[in-house]
Amino acid sequence: GMAGTPQWMAPEILRDEIVTSKVDVYGFGVVLWEMITEQEPWRGLSPQEVVITVGHQGAKLEVPEWIPAEVAKLLHVTLNHSPVQRWSFAEIIRYLKPLVRNMDDNRGSLTLTSPMALEPAGAGKAAKGARGG
Repeated sequence: GMAGTPQWMAPEILRDEIVTSKVDVYGFGVVLWEMITEQEPWRGLSPQEVVITVGHQGAKLEVPEWIPAEVAKLLHVTLNHSPVQRWSFAEIIRYLKPLVRNMDDNRGSLTLTSPMALEPAGAGKAAKGARGG
């Protein structure tokens, strides 16, 4: 049976199918979607309607065009209806690490660095202190 709020539940839970740890990844995707769009997921639908539209009709949360490509990709892979195609948290972290490192280097711009451009171990801490945040 179901426990929780359908708006944040993976489609396979809504269909009462076998669940894996990937259901948490989907939930993370919904929370990420909320944070970015500042909207409530499936607003205007009752919990029962969410079960039908998401679980049985394959409805997906819309990823707005204005979201940067790197973030949009993360939303698409976390909100994938197929648990097999949904990334694991380990894969999400692996994907995010270079992006976050880059945002720090470039003060907020999202561009992927090549491994060659990364600082040698230990250099980052000293540089951060000197920069004064």
